[in-house]
Amino acid sequence: MRLLYVSQYYPPEMGAAAARVSELAAIWAQQGHDVTVLTGFPNHPTGKIHTEYKHKFRRMTLTENTAGVRVVRTWLCPVANRSSLERIVSYVSFFVSAVVRGVFLRRPDVIIGTSPQLLSAAAGWLLAKRFRRPFIFEVRDLWPESLPASGVGTIEGITYKILDTIASFLYEVSDLVAVVAEPFRPAIARKCPMARIDVVENGVDENLFKPYRKDECKEEFGLKPFFVVSYIGTVGKAHGVQTVLKAAASLQDRCTSVRFLVVGEGAEREELQNFAASSAIGNVDFWGERPRNEIPKIISASDVCLVLLKKDEVFEKVLPTKILEFFACGRPVIAGVCGFVAELVEKSNSGIVVEPGSDSQLADAIERMYGNRERLLSMGNNGRNYVLEHYRRDEKALQYLHVIKDLLCSVSVKEPLLKRPFDILLSGAGLLFSIPIWLVIAVAIKLEDGGPIFYSQDRVGIGGRTFKSWKFRSMRVGSDRDFGPLQASEKDPRVTRVGSLLRPTAADELPQLWNIFRGDMSFVGPRALMPEEIELSANGERVGLTSIPGYIERHSVRPGLTGIAQIYAPRDIPRREKFKYDLLYIKRQSFLLDLKLIVVSFWITFRGKWESRAEKI
Repeated sequence: MRLLYVSQYYPPEMGAAAARVSELAAIWAQQGHDVTVLTGFPNHPTGKIHTEYKHKFRRMTLTENTAGVRVVRTWLCPVANRSSLERIVSYVSFFVSAVVRGVFLRRPDVIIGTSPQLLSAAAGWLLAKRFRRPFIFEVRDLWPESLPASGVGTIEGITYKILDTIASFLYEVSDLVAVVAEPFRPAIARKCPMARIDVVENGVDENLFKPYRKDECKEEFGLKPFFVVSYIGTVGKAHGVQTVLKAAASLQDRCTSVRFLVVGEGAEREELQNFAASSAIGNVDFWGERPRNEIPKIISASDVCLVLLKKDEVFEKVLPTKILEFFACGRPVIAGVCGFVAELVEKSNSGIVVEPGSDSQLADAIERMYGNRERLLSMGNNGRNYVLEHYRRDEKALQYLHVIKDLLCSVSVKEPLLKRPFDILLSGAGLLFSIPIWLVIAVAIKLEDGGPIFYSQDRVGIGGRTFKSWKFRSMRVGSDRDFGPLQASEKDPRVTRVGSLLRPTAADELPQLWNIFRGDMSFVGPRALMPEEIELSANGERVGLTSIPGYIERHSVRPGLTGIAQIYAPRDIPRREKFKYDLLYIKRQSFLLDLKLIVVSFWITFRGKWESRAEKI
């Protein structure tokens, strides 16, 4: 498949959005898919273009290849994530730039627009309209519902109403809504039918996030004498990080070996750092943003990690990726949250849950953990085991691929009004008047080797659904078992003597009139393929047809007995080239074109040219 992922955020930017998109895209590329990410130049959250991109930013656009993923960066207005106005400028500039740059990309099979922010997803939808391809609205956070809870605007504000209108529109027009947590489904069901909502949870790369030796990590970061309590992530209004400072202030005299780390950037960091300085809170270090490959060692240097969110109904539905990363590194958590995350911590027995915003409960939980190191080890092991069982990133990525494939298989192209009635009429007449020919062929097959008269095989039809395709047997018994699902070649040793007479006129395919009559096939369309069909590449390697661009799209119509590829494409050219003929038919299909192709097919049958490796007409 050819996938286009639209996201304003991408590494080297930090955060859950950038990590999710980059890791999913890399895994899909490893699976053999053609993946393009349309993103901005990295500047979040400081508003400063990353050093390695400063001289490239003047180009306005840039194409890179990272881990097999084609990354297309486009211009945006780099502003700090401090105020609503600055965010709007950033969002709108990326939206406009992404649409302008995106129209020049290669046509994908599907487009994913991820949110937050909503205009990034809106850009994905516009590109989906431009390319006439399915659109997946990926919802990682409930916007705009979570904004007032984060202290950004109010429900009555004009910004909220505009964003709510955009979100409702995207829910309505998307072909699929992919959410990252089960509680999101009922939350958006009033805006989108449940049938169009799929849950694709966040996962964690357990090869990156794994336990390192705590003592070595503490020594590396100069933390060896301390019991380390870490808050790692965005320092924003939604997280209530001030609770950490208050808990730290209450512990600095009675637990002098406890050290707090605040690792990350965000709108609140500078204010909190000033608050700590003015309040003489000396047991908290602000480390700012750190490279992602350094985070697992920082987690491993920690004795306890914190997951904090303000107390609000909307935050009860979320699953922050950071908690999965803490679990994967074998560290216990203190979760100042309610709802889904609190239930997860209790179910996995991997930490302690406290009331959101309660510095006294947080301080008490830290003291309890400080005094029971064995319990820390047990909770950390429980968390890692739970992640390995339920939240592996590679498994979630493959699950997402299945969701995408199911979507593509369910999206069909509207066929001409007269096509199906004509198929029924012509196939019915063909079945009736060809009965004498059937009898002659059946006798000939039996006389040659005594084997079965008919040959049935699973084939892939419209929407990716399989059906039984029927033919007169023209190959030796057991050919598929001995040779595999290969397309017939010139002088193929599998073909019987009767088969060599039937195949040039396509008489072996007469039983497929029944498939047409049933609606499995049409007279005209792409050739029906086997589910696991392969072909040999130029260097003799076996290549699965599902990995070839256009494979999914060609199943948006019924397969045909004949078609543009069957008539005009040289028989032995690679499937990659034949698929181009199939896509041309899908784009230009009409009842008159079908009639023309059927007439030409009768002429080829009359001349016995269906097995010709040269031109058939």
